[in-house]
Amino acid sequence: MNKFSLSLAAIALMVSTAFASADSFDTNLLTTSVTTGALEFVATTTVDSDLNNFGDDYLVGAQVTVLSYNLANGTSDVNLYGAVGELAGEGFGVVGAQYAWITAISRDVTLELMADATYVMADNVENGNLLLSPSMEMTVEVTNSLAVFGGAGYTWEATDSFAQLGGYVEVGLDVAVSDTVALRPSVIRPFDTANDNVVGSLELKLNF
Repeated sequence: MNKFSLSLAAIALMVSTAFASADSFDTNLLTTSVTTGALEFVATTTVDSDLNNFGDDYLVGAQVTVLSYNLANGTSDVNLYGAVGELAGEGFGVVGAQYAWITAISRDVTLELMADATYVMADNVENGNLLLSPSMEMTVEVTNSLAVFGGAGYTWEATDSFAQLGGYVEVGLDVAVSDTVALRPSVIRPFDTANDNVVGSLELKLNF
């Protein structure tokens, strides 16, 4: 399960507002994540349906888990993250904090609840927006190497009287290729945004 919730910022910035695509899958996300211990590194770029424009718009960042503890039949993590990127030729930076709680509903079903506070800077620290983003994800293990997941989230801009920036729903698969390599294909549908077209996403996950 990918706890690096720059996904919300990436979806909100890279899909919902930065692009005015006419059709579904005109904008898609390709991501590589590397996890080692408490650290996770992520790189995301957008491509069109023909896999063009690779690297033109991107986001690269890192997250560290600073606190883990047990709470109410589940486990909790407190994570800090930061990233830089470029959208439509404009650079931006991201810093944020996340609280994540995960619990087992049954032997094969897990539920994860997350809350993020993300500060997105366009030019400098003073010129930024604070985004608040609750989200959830449920995962059903089908086999030892295959799981199905579904998730949803919503984002508000706290620096603008809690203006609604929109949300997303996502369904996909977690496919374990080996003990250290996994693939995570999914389909994302933004809503309440300027662009509600369906987005394809593929993540290569490396765990060492």
